Amino acid sequence: MELIWLRQMTESELFLPCLVSGIGGAMSHYVISSHLWPNRHKTYTWWFALRNHRKLGEPCETDIVLDRSGYSLGFSTQRKCALWVSYIISKKSIGVDVERGNIFYPDPDIPEKYRVRPDDFRNTGYDKGHLAPSAAIDYSVKSNNETFAMSNIALQHPKLNRQAWGSLEGVIRGWTHTKGKLAVVTGPLYGKRSTRVNDIPVPRTFYKVVYSFSHNSFIGFIIPNKDIKAGELWNYVMSVGDVERETGYKFFKKLGKKKQQKKKKLDLSWWKDG
Repeated sequence: MELIWLRQMTESELFLPCLVSGIGGAMSHYVISSHLWPNRHKTYTWWFALRNHRKLGEPCETDIVLDRSGYSLGFSTQRKCALWVSYIISKKSIGVDVERGNIFYPDPDIPEKYRVRPDDFRNTGYDKGHLAPSAAIDYSVKSNNETFAMSNIALQHPKLNRQAWGSLEGVIRGWTHTKGKLAVVTGPLYGKRSTRVNDIPVPRTFYKVVYSFSHNSFIGFIIPNKDIKAGELWNYVMSVGDVERETGYKFFKKLGKKKQQKKKKLDLSWWKDG
């Protein structure tokens, strides 16, 4: 009987209950999100802090490996810098509105002999270039502050830092909304005879490789440490396999063999579509 009654209802009779239900749901969502639970997105921070940012493997051996809330790094005492930094990000773990840190500090976990201080970069003509980016690791005050440890910083050409490199970091943050959860590994590369500033070697280039968990897709970049404009970014894109050949590193080596085969391929149009 109830089914027959529903069939007999006109569209106008059904419209009003649906409209009321929709308005009620929207109002409930507004009350919960604005008044009862305005910072609900921040309740996930404990989950993000449990991420293993080295779960896909370390690309090369280093002297010191450190795990932080939002990233991991492999530090070279010879270079006084991390050779690699790895981090996992997703659309819910970035863009959380926390108070950003902006105070660079010597990393107490690095032996004093190899510890770099913020003043070592002063008046050098180079920026303090983040490896694990502050803007992508901001789900908590602690995680963001840790990106300002000098072990996570490299001597970077100011125009690269503020143009192409910053643009690439923004593109990657955008990919979390379209490509899903991402694993990123990045770091400096050095020449055989690197210029030294305050006894710190200056990187010749920087690499960055990205893996989409959901789509099993890879992309890589190697960008010279010089004036590279944002519009030139795509001139330095390559497959992760090519980055491996250039660096001698092995990225994402804990993935299965079938997945690793795709490191040799690059679907550039898919990545550029955003």
